[in-house]
Amino acid sequence: MDRLARYEAGHYPKEPMKRSCVFKWIGAVAMAMGSDNLCDWLVRLLPPLYKELSDTRRTGGEDLHNLAEEVIELVKGVCGKDVFSSAYSQVCCLAKERTVKRKAQYALEAVANPERNIKRKWRKNKLKRESKKRKTLERRHPSTSALVINKTSRNHSVVVFSNPI
Repeated sequence: MDRLARYEAGHYPKEPMKRSCVFKWIGAVAMAMGSDNLCDWLVRLLPPLYKELSDTRRTGGEDLHNLAEEVIELVKGVCGKDVFSSAYSQVCCLAKERTVKRKAQYALEAVANPERNIKRKWRKNKLKRESKKRKTLERRHPSTSALVINKTSRNHSVVVFSNPI
């Protein structure tokens, strides 16, 4: 379930349907397991909730954030505040360790292979420029329902508007 929530958060951040199902499932499992068995599984169940609560952009929406808070309170009520706080702090530490490790790996790759790093930065900036173009075109033409950007060559892109029917 954690994998499902991570996949949706990464690939479809504005569609919170699967994540809300995962949060509801976590709440149901917490109620069904009870405090004795739940304590062993807290570290495995809390990461999707932690990720949603620590996300400052709230791309999933206010409803998803509120649901995550409600499930956290439910789990906290079932297993107890002390056990919950120790498990939640462990999840926080694991997440921070992963981000630090990822940043260190990225910095090491940048030093070891500078050409690849330059290409990665070019690609990232190109995607950023295309995203800005797409957003400005969407603001100018709000009546068009679908906007497709085809990449034809390295430096040029063709914009095709579909018919809003």
